[in-house]
Amino acid sequence: MRTTFRNLFVLGGCVTIGSFAGESALLKVVVEEPNRSSCQVYVAVYRDPGSWLSEKPFRFENQRMKLGFGTVIVKDLPPGKYAILAYCDFNGNGRLDESSDGVPQEPYGFSKGGPGSYEMSFSSAAFPVTSKREASGPGEVQKILLLRP
Repeated sequence: MRTTFRNLFVLGGCVTIGSFAGESALLKVVVEEPNRSSCQVYVAVYRDPGSWLSEKPFRFENQRMKLGFGTVIVKDLPPGKYAILAYCDFNGNGRLDESSDGVPQEPYGFSKGGPGSYEMSFSSAAFPVTSKREASGPGEVQKILLLRP
């Protein structure tokens, strides 16, 4: 897992971010860090169990988080089942730092309010995204609490 987190930032630029023809959805990821820290928050969106926590998320987005709160918008998601890993990059190196035994050293969390266990499964974090959304609505919303290891 050590290599996975380290390379997410580098490979994120290679992930397809284009729009999809036909039905698509908007995903709003609301991230909170209880210590009210400011950092760059990274959101890796996975589409299938085989890629879960790999170096190739389906989408990879980031946004500046201020005073412990941030929102990342992921546009044009085709309907399906997704799972999210989010983390706060305190030192600006673009990756989730880990100890020598692979334990994350920066705050991180998963979709569906999953506990901060770095062994969380795709099925435990997965949620459905449909193309249905109200004209004034935000689409699918996932709230993620980043916890320190």
